[in-house]
Amino acid sequence: MDTLAFPKLPLLNLTYPLMSESITTPIPTEVTEDDTKYIIKLHVTGIYEDDVVVELEDNNLLIKIQTAELSYRRLITLDGDTMDIDNIEAHYEMNNIVIDIPKITTIPTKKRRVILGKSLDNPDVTDDLY
Repeated sequence: MDTLAFPKLPLLNLTYPLMSESITTPIPTEVTEDDTKYIIKLHVTGIYEDDVVVELEDNNLLIKIQTAELSYRRLITLDGDTMDIDNIEAHYEMNNIVIDIPKITTIPTKKRRVILGKSLDNPDVTDDLY
């Protein structure tokens, strides 16, 4: 599989899958991100929502479009360490297939001072954050 020619986010591996003979050019794809999610937008015209299937298996997102004139598949490998793959949402919006992939938000770790030579059960031990 060849890597797509458009710039890609470092956490996404976008690849061309095998395509049928009926497609000579790939479907234009836009990949963006904001503070909370990655957004994959495939620009399609003349495609109905019922023609599109989006499947997720492990970290592989498969987008399939099937009409009488078109047979298209695109495989996108996702980074499960930074993407919340359990909460991916996809919808059809004004000739676009839009897939929202939430980012995993990290919870800041609690930091406290441990005083050497004192038991953690000792009330004299401070657990103030610094």
